[in-house]
Amino acid sequence: MSVPRTSGGLSTYQASVLAAIYTHRIVPTSQLRTWLDPNHEHNDGRTMQKNLAALRTRGLIDVLSHRRRSERLWFATRAGAAAAEASHLVVPRTWRMTPDKLQKGVNPDHTVATNEAATILRAAALAAGHECGPLDWSNEVPHRWGKAGTNEGRRSVIADAVMRTTVTARSRDYGVPDERFERVQFIEMDRGTMQLSRLVDKLRAYGHYRQNGQKHWLEVYGWDFPALLVVLDGLEAPGLNQRRADLIAAVQRRRLLETGKTTEPWMAAAVVTLAELRDGQEPVVITDPHPNRRGW
Repeated sequence: MSVPRTSGGLSTYQASVLAAIYTHRIVPTSQLRTWLDPNHEHNDGRTMQKNLAALRTRGLIDVLSHRRRSERLWFATRAGAAAAEASHLVVPRTWRMTPDKLQKGVNPDHTVATNEAATILRAAALAAGHECGPLDWSNEVPHRWGKAGTNEGRRSVIADAVMRTTVTARSRDYGVPDERFERVQFIEMDRGTMQLSRLVDKLRAYGHYRQNGQKHWLEVYGWDFPALLVVLDGLEAPGLNQRRADLIAAVQRRRLLETGKTTEPWMAAAVVTLAELRDGQEPVVITDPHPNRRGW
């Protein structure tokens, strides 16, 4: 049987692997298997390894050298990025991953942890009967608003990830069709590598974007401003719990996610550790204008 090929000469499976690596920047082999072989149809792992080797031979992907990791971390080369964009499977971007960027401070652990959090959220969405594909979140998404030369100035906030899920709300009434809508959320990964004040400033930036960047986010996300999920990792459990408590106290004390005129929250935010996310625990709500929200 002939293998279906794309216009670039890749098999459809190889094109999917390349698209996933391109979209999520730095990806270990185990995450690729979870995304692209969820039913373990290729449970010996040789199919994935064979296709990764083929893509690497063609110069489309390569491996990051990272001492602290036992498994390979893959990234798309410049040629691979061009091939992924030509496949029309991905949203094009200007950013390119190179080994030099790793040497200059790009942290693969942060990216891998962000993708793990998104993978867990995706699995929960699928288990609930919703739709979310392995390309339905994007990493390091910039949001810009304001104008230079004004009092507010040109502002920006970069979300570690933006995740989109097609939610199916089952109708309880006979003859009434199920409701389907897109749910978007921001994911902010904090691995305890920066001072808490910088994380608080990041949440303040989200608040400014919600309040002052309405023209931009209405065009991109519609009427519902995305909820923010902060995921903590990189510390021992006591340190994570203390960091969470300090973060919640700082946000609530400074009313960072509330309107200026009332104490009503207008942005939903919650915080969870990556370990808790793995165990299926619910996040701790920081603030939420929709207290009956189901799922983050």
